[in-house]
Amino acid sequence: MLKIILLIFLVMQTGCNIAFKKKYNSDEELTANKKSINTKSDVRFTDSEKEIIRTYFSDRTNNRIIHYAVKRSPISKKQTEKLRVSNYIPSDIQVVPLPIRLDNKLRQIPLSILRVQVGKNIILMKVNSRKILDIIKL
Repeated sequence: MLKIILLIFLVMQTGCNIAFKKKYNSDEELTANKKSINTKSDVRFTDSEKEIIRTYFSDRTNNRIIHYAVKRSPISKKQTEKLRVSNYIPSDIQVVPLPIRLDNKLRQIPLSILRVQVGKNIILMKVNSRKILDIIKL
């Protein structure tokens, strides 16, 4: 269901020139967030994001999410070894979007990039090409 909603947002933004924007409290927050989003070399997990993600999944309740996703979309060791930065996620591997509560704690990223879970990895990937930009191994 979440995938369908994300696809609708992507189609609306690109096809209809509709932009979904976040409201900001101050001009400083706006410029700081624009810098973090628009910098091409900055499309990686920051240290604080890595810490937030690891803390989220170390919680006993949230740890079930990882086990459920691994059980629901198993990948082999051979496939796991192919998951490297700059490689592409094969189309036969299912990706699971991060929980909304976790995604809301992280910085805003362009709609063309998604944070997903593949097995026991959290991956930052381009939506259209499935290119891996960064990986966190849990």
